[in-house]
Amino acid sequence: MNIDLDKLCKILSTRARQVWLPGGRLVVDESVYEYLGESPVHVFIPRKPHPNGQMSYGLACRSANQEMPCLLDFEPYIPGNKVSAREAARRLIGRFVKDHPELAPHVVLDAAFASFSEMNYYKDLEVNITYSMPANESKWLFELLLHGCDVNQGRTAVYPFADGENAFLVSAFRAINDKHKIIDIYTASSGFGAEPPAEVEPIVTLVEAFEVDEDGDRVYRTTWADGDVTMEPVSSFMDEDGTFNFKWLDIATSDDIRAALGGKTNEQLQSICDLQGWKVPQLFSR
Repeated sequence: MNIDLDKLCKILSTRARQVWLPGGRLVVDESVYEYLGESPVHVFIPRKPHPNGQMSYGLACRSANQEMPCLLDFEPYIPGNKVSAREAARRLIGRFVKDHPELAPHVVLDAAFASFSEMNYYKDLEVNITYSMPANESKWLFELLLHGCDVNQGRTAVYPFADGENAFLVSAFRAINDKHKIIDIYTASSGFGAEPPAEVEPIVTLVEAFEVDEDGDRVYRTTWADGDVTMEPVSSFMDEDGTFNFKWLDIATSDDIRAALGGKTNEQLQSICDLQGWKVPQLFSR
């Protein structure tokens, strides 16, 4: 067709944004339309159903009732508009924010669009982003998260934004794909809150053998994560259900455990046994 393709695409894109009322999560990705002829903007993407053809970036969601895919907006890869993946995402999301300033969208994108600097960019637009991260983006961070992890294991950490006041979640997970190959999956998201618990239990890092205090009671030299050193009675190392702090168990003898339980009433001992699922004769046999 002898038409202004750029103008036609802008008309269609504008109409699509007017017709569809978005809801839920949004997705930005590229689509390839099969075309085997000559073209100055030919693309080849092996993982696509039709890897050879013409490409367009799109912003999509699902319809509210039938959950059918809806193309809300698109950014074509055409002569005069050979836009990069990240720039296409900025345009698509930017137009969405302008059309719907009342919404706080959450957009999901793959690694072709991702970087931590881009996440900072979208934070300023008040847009939540979930990315699949490329392997070369802050490689040290993902290697640290996967340190010592086996298959089907991973870690998640809170990572600060450039402003030092806000944060997002970054995670790494080791899995096996359908070709039985080990793969590492990296993600980052600003679409989730992360707050420390209201009260964090102090962490014991070292317990040393007991001493006898002036009252004749056993007390243990205890080092805490913040560097404090205190003398603690055995009661400090046992919960009401009979669970002992493992740092104390590292140095505890059977006499220490007997001393810890010696002050308990029969009712308290029975409660511990019930909570642990023990029969009474098992209590001192372990």
